[in-house]
Amino acid sequence: MNRTLLSLAIVKANWEHGKKDYIDNFVPLFATLINKNKYSQINAENLEKLRDDFEEEYGLKLPINAVISIMNRMRKKGLLTKDSGLFSPNFNKITKFDIAKDSQDQSRKFEKVLKELQSFLMEECEQKFEKEEIEQGLIAYLKNHDLKILFAAEAKSVLPEVKISKKLEYLINAFIINSNADDPEIFQFIVDLTIGYALASTILYDEFSSFQGNLKKVNFYLDTPFLLNLLGIHGKYKKILAEELLEMINEQNANLFLLHISELEINSNLNECQTKLDQGENDIAKATLALKNCLIHNITATDLEKIIVSIPATLERHNIKRTDIPHSDNLRKQQIDENKLYDRIITVYRSHKNKELQMDSNQNNTDSNNSQNNEGEKFSDKVINTILRDVQVISAIYKFREGVKPSSIKDSKALFVTTNQALAYASRKFELEDHGPNYCLPACITDVFLGTLIWMQSPAKVTKLNQIKIMADCYAAMQPSEELIKKYIEETEKLKNEATISTDQYYLLRTHRSAMNILEHNTLGDLDEFTSSTPLEILNEIESRIKAQEHEKYVKEKENHIRTKEHLEKIIKDQHLNSENEQQKLTERIEKIYTEGINYKQGINEKAIHLADIISIIFSIIFIVLFILLLITSLLSLFNILNDSQKIISWIGLASITFINIVWGFNVKDAKDRVKKYIAKKILNHLETN
Repeated sequence: MNRTLLSLAIVKANWEHGKKDYIDNFVPLFATLINKNKYSQINAENLEKLRDDFEEEYGLKLPINAVISIMNRMRKKGLLTKDSGLFSPNFNKITKFDIAKDSQDQSRKFEKVLKELQSFLMEECEQKFEKEEIEQGLIAYLKNHDLKILFAAEAKSVLPEVKISKKLEYLINAFIINSNADDPEIFQFIVDLTIGYALASTILYDEFSSFQGNLKKVNFYLDTPFLLNLLGIHGKYKKILAEELLEMINEQNANLFLLHISELEINSNLNECQTKLDQGENDIAKATLALKNCLIHNITATDLEKIIVSIPATLERHNIKRTDIPHSDNLRKQQIDENKLYDRIITVYRSHKNKELQMDSNQNNTDSNNSQNNEGEKFSDKVINTILRDVQVISAIYKFREGVKPSSIKDSKALFVTTNQALAYASRKFELEDHGPNYCLPACITDVFLGTLIWMQSPAKVTKLNQIKIMADCYAAMQPSEELIKKYIEETEKLKNEATISTDQYYLLRTHRSAMNILEHNTLGDLDEFTSSTPLEILNEIESRIKAQEHEKYVKEKENHIRTKEHLEKIIKDQHLNSENEQQKLTERIEKIYTEGINYKQGINEKAIHLADIISIIFSIIFIVLFILLLITSLLSLFNILNDSQKIISWIGLASITFINIVWGFNVKDAKDRVKKYIAKKILNHLETN
């Protein structure tokens, strides 16, 4: 097993066994080395040899000051004696230290990791990587995050310099993500390496103890990217990581703040993203960092609207209070040289090419020469404005401290927490240049460094936090580089101009959300793997995915149709009476109902006829009585008994009856039968309806 990786695993094991501090973690390694080489004395002359021997044996680079700190710790434990500046080993105690068992255990775990990783690499790219190359790849994976921890350290890293291909870097990150899902044992070994690396890195700080202590009443001011992490803009794992860190800070009874200037920046970024998404602008090559993350993580304009509305509730849930930069005249003495800090940040950004910066050449640029990066391109207005805001915030930290120069974190009063390691590094460089090497605790620290400080003192969450951090880092590392995106866009433009692809296909390549993921996967993040045919391969895959999605939609609809049909058939089958007895019962029941229906019908008919007969008889009687009355009145009129009007009415009535009888052959018997039929029909209809 690679000596560097083995040493990191042992450092983690030492810390886990005894929860030792950052110096104690190295004592077993130095004791084993001294015993192996049989040093008789250690003085100023051979101290460097001891350091070089340690690097040769364990693959970790330590500064002299760190070695001296470890020697003094060993003296306190009785492993060394010191006389006139000379350290003499106490071999009776030193020989009791033996890391052989830990070495065997860690080597056995690593062999499994190595085997699985080699198999994964062969499967993904059909290329065999040698053991040494893979080991260097794992070291490079750890080194990618040096500055997040070491921004305030004078030494660069405990890890050796290594160089690997972008392809291997991509594949290792992909392997770690797969391991998290498929092989917890392998993933845990990777977690142990990252913890061991964080523990080992603390030795590079001359006075790391000044960073340790209770955080009660310390005020932490959060930067914009950290809040965007908390809101989920930069992905699920960064959101969880931010939530966990805030939970630990709250458990320490520290105070969390969001400055008004940072809140305005957050709202500006989110509103801009929402507007662009509403307008359908989804070209990832032209997107700002926040918009790019929205596109990558499938955050829609509607999602952003909900996120913006939820900001007050999110701040309240995590006990984050709003406040503003102090502007009191009494704080003029705490005013720093903001122009000098700005220049320092610009210089650092040029040299680091910080990926977290939004150095988008498609945005409006300034004419300031100070704003040019190391390739002659200028920083965008957006980047310059971001830097100016950061300068204001860092300057505010000194005002919040009210002239106090804290020697420990518990006395720091105020700290600015950022996800931007280059900003933290630039701020620290400014402090050292402006105030000297013994200047107080930094005004600006990274969230990773703060998280490391806390879990080292409260190790209960160390594994969980590092697991989340690893996943967040791996997903971030697997996004295509700016160089790769630029090459992709150039070739896509060329295909369009040559009419090799249609306008619709061009926009599909430029705007489809899967394009960047396919680009990274097909090239394994390696610019050298990009060819002129790469965009066409991506286009084919995108179109195939779209067809597959449509086919999947069709299949699902068909399956739903089949399930519905089967369900209906089951209902029919369940309700079907397929036994002879049940069928016979059903037949008898139908016949009974039919018979009863006939009888009922007959009953209705008889009732209707009976009622009609009664009514027709009454009609006949009324007609006969009326005829007799008209006849009598007509006779009386002959004797002048009636007046003139009565005479007229009686004769008209008698004449009408006579006319009806002559024209239609009206008689009482026919009228009675007709009335009977009519009345019977009406009654029958009425009874059947009701």
